Amino acid sequence: EGELLVSNDIHAEKDYAGKGGKILLTDTRQAVEGALRGYMGEEKTEVTTLDKAPVSFTGRVWKFSDDIDTDIIIPTQHVSYPTMDEVQTHIFEPLRPELAALIKPGDILVASNNFGCGSSREQAAEVLAHAGIKAVVAKSFARIFFRNAINNGLLLIECPDLPDKVTEGEELTVHINRCIEHKGVEYAIPYLADNLYRLITAGGLVKSVKKQNGVG
Repeated sequence: EGELLVSNDIHAEKDYAGKGGKILLTDTRQAVEGALRGYMGEEKTEVTTLDKAPVSFTGRVWKFSDDIDTDIIIPTQHVSYPTMDEVQTHIFEPLRPELAALIKPGDILVASNNFGCGSSREQAAEVLAHAGIKAVVAKSFARIFFRNAINNGLLLIECPDLPDKVTEGEELTVHINRCIEHKGVEYAIPYLADNLYRLITAGGLVKSVKKQNGVG
């Protein structure tokens, strides 16, 4: 915290170098020379802050237990359909075949431990984002699924204390980088760095890169 990251990357948004860190963007040669010298001459640092989407939202809860794997989220035989609209009609089919028709944009999934385990297939995260799921709150997530979700614009929030207190059909209010509010009780949630939130609000990694480069 409070240190300077010298980088030849293209990002200088708030917290990209860690909470409270500062960034100096430069070319590769200057970055290497600065590392060898230990200073960067008279150059100034500048940190920019992203324009964010609203930092609070409320959604209806769908409840799940432990170990919801990617085959439950979307079975293998459905991932190769021509459109994601068609794939979406089969989400959670092995466990709750009626659920795909009931989920609406803005809903929130709440689960117990190890959500997203099993196969590393990216479509499991992609189809939830496509269905308009606003966030998945769980006690813990499978590691690969966690990153797949960010890359596809799906917000995941670890909150060990909340899932046991929530009943399906209730509403949660998420305050990014603050808490989740449920029935007047606030539950602490992890800090979400700006660079990750940028990917999520852009709709995922590919859409974020296209936006940065003025494509599409």
